[in-house]
Amino acid sequence: MSRALLVAVLLVLAGCNAPAGEPTVGESVTAAPVPEVPTTATPAGRFAPGVRDDGVDGTRLADAHERALANASYTVNQTLVRRYANGSLRWRYVTVGRFGATPGRFATVLDRTDREDGALRTRTVRRYGDGERAYQSVTEGNTTTAGLLRWPEGDPRDPGDVYPDRLTNARAIERVFTLVETRRTGTVVVNGTRYARIESVANASVPPLWNVTVTALVSPEGLVREYRVAYDVTRDDGSVRSVVALSYTRVGETRVTPPPWVESIRNETTERRPLRPLS
Repeated sequence: MSRALLVAVLLVLAGCNAPAGEPTVGESVTAAPVPEVPTTATPAGRFAPGVRDDGVDGTRLADAHERALANASYTVNQTLVRRYANGSLRWRYVTVGRFGATPGRFATVLDRTDREDGALRTRTVRRYGDGERAYQSVTEGNTTTAGLLRWPEGDPRDPGDVYPDRLTNARAIERVFTLVETRRTGTVVVNGTRYARIESVANASVPPLWNVTVTALVSPEGLVREYRVAYDVTRDDGSVRSVVALSYTRVGETRVTPPPWVESIRNETTERRPLRPLS
C-alpha cells in the first residue's frame, strides 16, 4: 500500500472510533486556551514516552497513552466534521463518552448530522452499559426508540464488547504520529499539569490529501490529552475539508451513572425482541 493511501486511511480512521447507532464515528471538544510556559528541553530532549524535541515515536506514544487510561475512568470528547469548499456542512459526528474503570461500564451520546439529498438529517444515539447489559436509545425528530442494545440478528450485546478499546483511539494515535512528521514545539499548562505541545512540521501535501496538519497535547506520562487532525481532499462531489478532534479529561474522576431513559427499560428481559418506543 502506498504511503499516500496509508495516510488517507489513518486520517479517516482517526475519527471513526466512536459510538453510533451502527458501528461508526465520533466527537470532540477543544480545550480552552492556556498560557505558554517557557521551558528548556529536558535531558536528551525527552518529555514523554516516544516524545522528543526532534520527533515522535508513534508506537511508544500510543502504548503510553493506552497505559495512562488502563484501569481508569475518564471522559472522551470526539468530533468529526467534513465541510465543502464553500463552508457548507457535509456531515458532523459529535460524541461524549464516559467510561468506568472496569470493562462494560459506559455512557455515551452521539449527535450525528448527515447531508442526504441536499438536506441535513440529525439523530442522537445514546448508549449505556452497566457491566451486565448494554442499552441504546435512538432519537430522530420526535421519535425515540429504546431497549437493549442488540446485534442485527436480535441477540443482546455483551457490554464489554461494545467498545473493546473504550475509545482510547490508541491505534489511530499510532498511525497518525507514525506517518505524519511531527515535533515538540513547546510546553503548556492545563489545570496545573504540564503538557508537551506537538505539531506537524509543515502542512503536508500527500496526494490525494493536502494541507494536512496535526496538533496535540501530551502529558509526561504519555496521555494524549487532546489532538486535532485536519486535511483537504477531493471527493466525487468536490473538494472537502475534514477535521478530527479528540480530548481526554477527568481521568480517574469520571462517574458512570444510569441516565434517566434507562430506568424505563431496565427490567426488560434479555429475550430476543426489537427495540420498543419509550412510553
